[in-house]
Amino acid sequence: MTETVSLGRSDPREIGEYTLVARLHEDDQVCVYLADDRSGERVEVVWLREGVGGDEDSTRITEATTKLASVSVSSIAQTIASGVQDGRPYVVVEHVEGVSLRAAVERSGPQSGAALHRLAISTMTALVALHQAGVAHGDLHPGNVLLGPDGVRVAGAAMARVVPSGGDMATRALTSLAYLSPERLGGTGAEPPGDMFAWAATLVFAATGHDPFEGGSTSATINRVLRDQPDLTALDEHLRMVAAACLSKDPADRPEAADALLGLVGHTLLPVGVDLPVYTEPSAANPGVWRRRLLTGAGAVLIAVAGTLGGHFAAARSGQAAAPPAPRVSPTPSLNLTATVPRPAAPPPATTKVAAPGLDMTLHENPADPWRFAAYRTSKVSYMRTPGTAEFTSAGMVSDDVAASPDGMWVALLTTTKKTGTVTFVPRTGGERFTVAVPPSAYRPTWDPRGTRLMFTLHSGEKKVPTGFVLVDVAGRSAAEVDTDDEKRRGEGYYVWLPDGAHVAVSYQTEDDDYGMRFRDLTGKEIRTMDWVGYIAGRRSFSPSGKQFTTLCPSGGTLCVWEADTGVRRASIAITYVGSEFWGWYDENHVVVLDPRKDPYKLVVVDMLGRPGRVLATVAKKDYSDLYMSVAKR
Repeated sequence: MTETVSLGRSDPREIGEYTLVARLHEDDQVCVYLADDRSGERVEVVWLREGVGGDEDSTRITEATTKLASVSVSSIAQTIASGVQDGRPYVVVEHVEGVSLRAAVERSGPQSGAALHRLAISTMTALVALHQAGVAHGDLHPGNVLLGPDGVRVAGAAMARVVPSGGDMATRALTSLAYLSPERLGGTGAEPPGDMFAWAATLVFAATGHDPFEGGSTSATINRVLRDQPDLTALDEHLRMVAAACLSKDPADRPEAADALLGLVGHTLLPVGVDLPVYTEPSAANPGVWRRRLLTGAGAVLIAVAGTLGGHFAAARSGQAAAPPAPRVSPTPSLNLTATVPRPAAPPPATTKVAAPGLDMTLHENPADPWRFAAYRTSKVSYMRTPGTAEFTSAGMVSDDVAASPDGMWVALLTTTKKTGTVTFVPRTGGERFTVAVPPSAYRPTWDPRGTRLMFTLHSGEKKVPTGFVLVDVAGRSAAEVDTDDEKRRGEGYYVWLPDGAHVAVSYQTEDDDYGMRFRDLTGKEIRTMDWVGYIAGRRSFSPSGKQFTTLCPSGGTLCVWEADTGVRRASIAITYVGSEFWGWYDENHVVVLDPRKDPYKLVVVDMLGRPGRVLATVAKKDYSDLYMSVAKR
């Protein structure tokens, strides 16, 4: 719980339109209050002391607040508004219930393993969002990193913008002073390179429980920041290289936040950011000092956050990628780490809401969306949508799974028992339905890109080890089994279509106990492997163009985006909260992810850095576990 102090006689009861509840923090420059907005939502109000800020500061704060309010990412406390009361500027920020990293480490000890990796990625994701919005945090330290019930949140960005930049260094607490970069101590204002230095110092504190540069006095602390290098041995090798680059005394040698994030989540030596509309390649003649530092040594493998991601639906495809080359084991591509540039155009806002029958779910749609939710299955009955309308009707039967063809013509309903399996094809535009027998071990129905064939994975045992697949020809109303040896070669999961409609892929465990993808033709013959890419993220892991595909990054959790033809890593999408799931691609530059942190759950469009945007659907927690959904172009 957040620690508060009751309001005193000198404290106002309202600031702007916000009703003050308690005092959270105060120093010689600001008072921070817990407050309620008009709807009863808890917020925090940061109010400058009298005489601290003038008209010039008010203008600066308003400009900064406008930029900060545009920052939307799950790992940062949102800035809401700003104003002036009694001649004193104030800023309103989101209230995050939780304890600071400093308090948590002092209470329970240093962090390590997956918890430390999550912390590193979450805080770096926040810096990426801030920097791409054109602002620096300016005051990152363990007291401004909050550990709440929904994950790690970075706070205090507004605080750094509120406090005038000319503050006396001597008035800062040593624990805050120890996180300022050398150039900040020299009088430079808050800039992104300073945030990178503070991030690395904060990570060292999380891993050791000690402020890395604190010297016992102001002069000694400043001297250590300017001259000393902290001990990084508490960080594993994956984090150590990134932190060391960020702690460079020269700000020009530090990585940008987006570059550091891509390194953190990749857990691979493979390239990122190649030939995507949202990325550009740097000059080959000047790759940057920090990149050379990050990639030196045989152990330059960077780690991703651990977590569980699974897929429920598949987005419709357009276009085709080149067929896989002749049978071979694909060599690992060469290194070519590159940086991100500003995000592409966001998906259009929702204009209509559609209530889904049979469960507590609402769809948020726009006519410009590239696809529609077309069918879904509950524990009691399956529903299908009439093309071109908002109307869902019962399919009249219970099914184990449901899959709508990408062209909008069919809904396939799978029903199995211990001895039999049946797939029922229901035309969405009306007409005769028919059934085709499939083996009882068939599961995960997946349409080919043209909507002419339906594939099921065959499995054995409780772990559902893949043994082959079934291809159902809709026009011929027939099914053909294809046997593979994946059960003998550490195959896992289920088969997915490649965009050419002539090949399939399945995950397998490598000799190094990571995961790769094995590609086969429709006779089951192995064509090639990519043993570095990780676990297939969902039934429709390929982007609409077919040129990219997603996996769980090799160490699990965070999503990696790969070039389909070469296996080059193009992006790493940092999803840092527990329980997230990959639901498919929205368009070529955005994916859809389940956010289960609050009830109702949300299906959210996120960009290549994991920044949330449009909500596509909300579904009650009680209804989600039995829900399977599918989409189509209409």
